[in-house]
Amino acid sequence: MRILMLSFFFLLAIGLEAQDKGKNRFEEIHAQKVAFITEKINLSVDEAQDFWPVYNEYRDKIWDLKKSQDRIRESDLTDENARAYLMKELEIDEKKLALTTEFYNNISKVISYKRVYLLEKAEDEFRHKLLERFRKGKEKN
Repeated sequence: MRILMLSFFFLLAIGLEAQDKGKNRFEEIHAQKVAFITEKINLSVDEAQDFWPVYNEYRDKIWDLKKSQDRIRESDLTDENARAYLMKELEIDEKKLALTTEFYNNISKVISYKRVYLLEKAEDEFRHKLLERFRKGKEKN
């Protein structure tokens, strides 16, 4: 019984450590993204204080919308649930567009539209570099 309990706590500790590593990795990537964007759009310290709260609020809302998207398994696919899925996707896309429009209006009070455009480019570039790094890491394993 004692060995069983020790094994349980050992496995629990390993699981918690893995979660911490995943969380730390996410935080590390987020910090890299902040630094990358800050450099690419040339944010001053004063601008950054106003920029990041607006940006983070927008990204959180977009993330919540993405999490609300249902997934449909092909084995469960019928015309009826496919139509419902597609209509829900359109609804989510409309909400994303409204959020993005609101974000552009809010962030343009902090930085110019030219820099908003550069922000969009920087996000794409960061995402691309992150995917490349991920692919290279998978190739090594």
